[in-house]
Amino acid sequence: MNSLRIPRWLAVMFLAILLMVCAVVFCFFQLRVTDNSLSPQLQIGDRVFIDRLSTLRRGKIVAYQNPFMPTGVNYCLGRCLAVPGDTLRLYMEEHVSDSVPLRHVWRDFIVPRRNQPVEVTQWNRELLSNALFAYEGANVCPQCDTILLVNGQPLRHITFSHDFVWISARGDSIIADSRLFGFLPTDHILGSVSFITYSIGKDFSIPLNRIFRSIDN
Repeated sequence: MNSLRIPRWLAVMFLAILLMVCAVVFCFFQLRVTDNSLSPQLQIGDRVFIDRLSTLRRGKIVAYQNPFMPTGVNYCLGRCLAVPGDTLRLYMEEHVSDSVPLRHVWRDFIVPRRNQPVEVTQWNRELLSNALFAYEGANVCPQCDTILLVNGQPLRHITFSHDFVWISARGDSIIADSRLFGFLPTDHILGSVSFITYSIGKDFSIPLNRIFRSIDN
């Protein structure tokens, strides 16, 4: 019986296509920049190369899934300002009493790290509550300024099963960042921006100085 023999060049081409598809699915993909929140590094019209395998670190521009959007519908770009275990200082409004107007103060927040207890304070209570409810599936109820009732148990320290980061899109970007959704679990990070592959301007021109331009993260 004659056996079917596949030409060597066809087998090589098939393997190359298979490897390319696997690389696109598991290693990298491309996104289009739609706003100037990360200007001047990234501008509207840039097509950026997202590396899924890169190590997440502070200061990197990353692609992430906005938890307020349906999965797979839209990806966002922002800068990772803090990684798990970092202490983040935020400028926030604080209400003292009905007779005292709002005041602006700096407060320190610990970005939750998996299996590392975080103390509940008056100013981080809401952030911890939101993360517990959204990503840990917990039933959360504030009991006082320094206690959270989690699944019926009063806790002064919270331990998470996820690592979290703090994302900033900077300025008044219409793209939501941690100022809206708070701590973001690292499994929502899709990869980091490595370089600009090319850019298309408003007049459909392609600026040569932005082709394969590296990003200084």
